[in-house]
Amino acid sequence: MLTQRLIKQSASLSFSKRRKLLLLLFAIVGTFPVWFGFEHAYSAVVHPATTLPPPRLVTTNVVSGKEPGAADSIVGRVVDARNIPVKGVQVRVPGRLPVLTNAKGEFMLRGLSASDRLPVSFTAPGFMNTTRIFKVGSVAGGGTTVVIWARSVPVSIDTRRGGKVRFRTGGGVTIVPNSLVDENGKPVRGIAKVSLTLLDVSDRNQLRSVPGDFTAQMSDKSIRMLESFGVFEISITDARGRRTDFAPGKPAKFDLPIPARLRRTAPKRSRLFSFNIESGRWLEEGEVVLTEQLFYSGTITRTDWDWNVDDPLDTTCITIKFQDVYGSNSGPIANALVEATGVSYSTISSGYTNSQGLVCLLVKINSAIVIKAYDPMYPTYPIGPATVTSPNVPAGAADCGDPVKCPLVITMEQDAD
Repeated sequence: MLTQRLIKQSASLSFSKRRKLLLLLFAIVGTFPVWFGFEHAYSAVVHPATTLPPPRLVTTNVVSGKEPGAADSIVGRVVDARNIPVKGVQVRVPGRLPVLTNAKGEFMLRGLSASDRLPVSFTAPGFMNTTRIFKVGSVAGGGTTVVIWARSVPVSIDTRRGGKVRFRTGGGVTIVPNSLVDENGKPVRGIAKVSLTLLDVSDRNQLRSVPGDFTAQMSDKSIRMLESFGVFEISITDARGRRTDFAPGKPAKFDLPIPARLRRTAPKRSRLFSFNIESGRWLEEGEVVLTEQLFYSGTITRTDWDWNVDDPLDTTCITIKFQDVYGSNSGPIANALVEATGVSYSTISSGYTNSQGLVCLLVKINSAIVIKAYDPMYPTYPIGPATVTSPNVPAGAADCGDPVKCPLVITMEQDAD
């Protein structure tokens, strides 16, 4: 009852007081996330870095910029492409039993060990699998929103004859005759159902559904950031709904259409990656070739898997500051998610601000970047977007905190209308 009265009274409060009220509500109902429909309004003021002195970063995680804390939980919610909460999503941490999202799409993972980089996977019937990377050891805040993308409607093929299953924009995957086996390696006979789903990485909403954080382990064991030209998932079941796979030595050929916005920059040869849910990274698998029809052509060896055509990025480092300039709440905003999305390339770099409201991110060198910031108390209301150009200076994660190699490029200010 007390919670209901506080929510009802919030409509007449200022933004500053409503934010304090939300903190009080968290204290009352516990640490599980609560998303209330407050009719508040933000305005964002962005300042170029030339008006501010270089920051002094205090950070133990050079990519995300978050400082260690006492929290051992991850909270959030899962929504579909229309921002509708999804119930019953399995949320899994490696080595632990999954938890399920509730009717509001909310989830909470408790008792986690401190980690700079924890992969958390999300699976649900009818949706592509995805994985998000979290830092454990900072205040959980208001949670994060995870977007999962619906799978394509399955297509039937005769396993003895094989066939081609097409992407909605052309190209597709060609399955050779008698190439499917069950989990025991025995040939699958009769009809198989093939779901082939393509993410258009030139669309920012679909880009947010891509598994991982766009980092990859290359064949030489080095870790690189990736620029994606297309991500797809293939899932195949037999007539009884049981998972099937490709037999050894019988891979499937694919032709991946390149989004129109990326065709001008697509290299003639690129690389193929598969996703590893345990590490939360893409793994280099081989090479693909650009055809005259503007498809990337290659082969895949596994089903029920995410595949990605990418090139490693030449990176630079940028620093972003996020602060509140309204009343008693003025000052740096800590534990805020900040995203940097490429304008002419398809990658999202993200991290969380430290106690100084600072985060440093790796992005493509000398490129236009769109910045958004999310107050941890209101994770569904972004501040921004604001567009900046990254420095033409090669830099990596180790350069975070260097005002020359990882300069402050913008300050995002949160205010109330």
